[in-house]
Order: sequence, then C-alpha cells, then structure tokens
Amino acid sequence: MIERDPHMVAFTACNPVQIEFGRSKISNLGFFANSFGKKALVVTMKEILDLGILDPAFQSLEKSGMDYVVFRNLKGEPKSDDIDRGTELAVRSECDVIIGIGGGSCMDTAKAIAISATHPEKIWEYVNLSNRPPQTIIKDKVLPVIAIPTTAGTGSEVTPYSVITNSKTIQKGTIKDPAIYPKIALVDPELTLRMPLELTASTGIDAFAHALESYFNVPNRSVWTDMIVEEALKWIIKSFPEVCQDGQNIQARTEMAWGSTLGGIAISQAGTTVIHALAQPLGARTGLPHGISVAIFLGATLKKTFPEEQKRLSKISCLLGASPSLNEHDSALMTADLIDEFIKSSGISFKISEYYELAHKTLIEDLANDVLTYMFRPLKQHPKVFTKEELIEIIADSY
Repeated sequence: MIERDPHMVAFTACNPVQIEFGRSKISNLGFFANSFGKKALVVTMKEILDLGILDPAFQSLEKSGMDYVVFRNLKGEPKSDDIDRGTELAVRSECDVIIGIGGGSCMDTAKAIAISATHPEKIWEYVNLSNRPPQTIIKDKVLPVIAIPTTAGTGSEVTPYSVITNSKTIQKGTIKDPAIYPKIALVDPELTLRMPLELTASTGIDAFAHALESYFNVPNRSVWTDMIVEEALKWIIKSFPEVCQDGQNIQARTEMAWGSTLGGIAISQAGTTVIHALAQPLGARTGLPHGISVAIFLGATLKKTFPEEQKRLSKISCLLGASPSLNEHDSALMTADLIDEFIKSSGISFKISEYYELAHKTLIEDLANDVLTYMFRPLKQHPKVFTKEELIEIIADSY
C-alpha cells in the first residue's frame, strides 16, 4: 500500500532542457549547434583542452560546417572579470550560440556570457544575493547555450543558475532565470574518464549534496523533487565509491553522470540550503573549488540537523546501508556518520585545514558573518534554521 505523503501539495514542475545522454554523444555536437546559427563561442579551460578529450567536439563542429572561437582563459571559479572578457570575444566574433564544455565553472560562465552578449549591463547587476536583489532583469532573448559536462557533479547542464564571484568585492552570488536554462545538455560519460581522483570525489560529493539539499528544502520540495532525489541518490551512492576506486570504470562513470544530472534537475526545482550557503562564501574567500567546499560542510551540517526530519534522515541512512530493522530514531541518528564514511570511501579527507591555512578563529567568524549577511535566504530553507553560534560550530567541526 502506498503511504500517504503529507507533502502532496500544489507544486510546479518544469525543466525545459533537452537532455542528450550517452557515450560518444559529443560526436553529435555539430548537428545540435548548427540549429542555432553559424558560429559558436566554446567556453572551456586550457587544462581540459590539454587532455585532448574535446577533439571529437571540434571535429564534429568542423564537419557540420560550424565556425567557432575558443575562450579558454578560465582559472578556477568564474569571476565577473572572466565574464566581461568572454563577452567581448563573443560579441566581437559575432557568435550565435555559446557552448560550455567543462565543469560547473565553464557551463556557468557560458550562461553568463549568453546574457552579457545581448544586454548592456555588467553581469553583476543580474546577480541575486540574500541582502541585495538583482539590480536589473533579463529583458531580451539571450544567446542559446549548449552545456556539456566533463565532470559528474555540478548539474549545471540542466539548471537556470549561473554562480559567479565579484572580482572586486569577493562575494559569490547566483543568477537565477529561466532564460539561461541550456537549450541542450549533452551528457557524455566518456568525457569524465580523465578526471583525477580529487576532482572525481569533490564533484561527486557536490552531486550528492544537490540531491540531499533538495530533499531537505522545506518550502520548495515536493513529491516531484522527492522522486528525482531518491533516484539520483540510488545511482550516486552505488557508483561514487566505484569511480573513486577505478576512474576507468565506464559503467560506473555512466551511472554517476546520470545521478549528477538528476541532482541538477532536483536543484533546478527545489534549490539548495545550508551546505551551499556555507560553501559559496568559503569558495569566494579561499578560492577552493566548489565541490571541495561543499564536501567540507556536508557531514557537520547533517549532524546538526538531527533531531529534525527524522523520517527523511532515516531514508537517507537506509540508502547508505543502515539496517532496515532499526527504528526511525536510531536510523536517523546514524545518518551523519554514514555520510562521513561515504565521503571517506573516496580516500580523500575533506577538511578546511587540508586546503587552506588561515587563523582558525578569523576564518570561522568571517564565514558565519558572510552567511548571515548575503546567503541567509537558503539558510532559512533548511528544516532547522541555525543561529550564528550553531553556524560557527558547524564551521569549526569542518576544520
């Protein structure tokens, strides 16, 4: 018998992205890009180009008669200055479509350039912070975006978000608008085979966090997002340890890629909560890659969430291997420890002190203040609204 769900309430479900999923899909890029015009801006990183994994993409564009220019100057998380430079190249080259190939940084940059190339305002004017709404809105059509992930983690290929850092204020914020949903997400698991272990682990944990945070986003979750989340977690929990142990396991890479895409769909509908509210200021202040910042706060946040949401915590616990014979309370109580073990299955320790050296108290206080200053909205969407003192405890436990 189906258990009645108290969350069966009114909701909106819409994700307009055409998903092209499967091995060797990259060889079809030219066919898809051709439908949007004659010239493309390819947004990627030099490190990705050097791997040679994008050769089939360029060959496909050339075979289809598509002209293209490459913007390869990204280094780490995208900054507003990067968007300005990419926009100048897109406009000067009269590009018709933007192709983001890489991790979330490349895809988010592609989305932001798609706005700036068709609008006069600086990109930061479109960013939404908790303490400052966007200063302007997207008024006209943006350039179409094709998003191609080379990691299994960010889910940016199916979201209406672009996360960027202000080069001057060192604040990280999000542009959220249906206009920047990619027209096509081309998800080819073979592109993830060359990811090193740390990148595999950190982006995989980011995908895991997307599913979890959507599951615990009280005002925005629904039976629709719950269905997506539980399917995403099934694939991520199964394949994450396998891809960390053997990066050439194409079946596990395929399953992880699908789990990541589902996680992206989940946050496109429900959004994130405390973990990302903490991770974004940490990344802005330290330059740490987003996936690492997320992994750092995951376990400590869930530990502090108990005893709220015991039923959902218990479900997560069972997916992670807890005995179904345990009562709900005991199962829920195990969740944070099981998540820590899940993260440790990567063989990598995710603690702030492993990556960044700064006076302990200084960084902790600064991060807590950042969350309460410009990231407080997602903080309020978590089942337990943490005080500043509790945020400080979470950050200290993650050190």
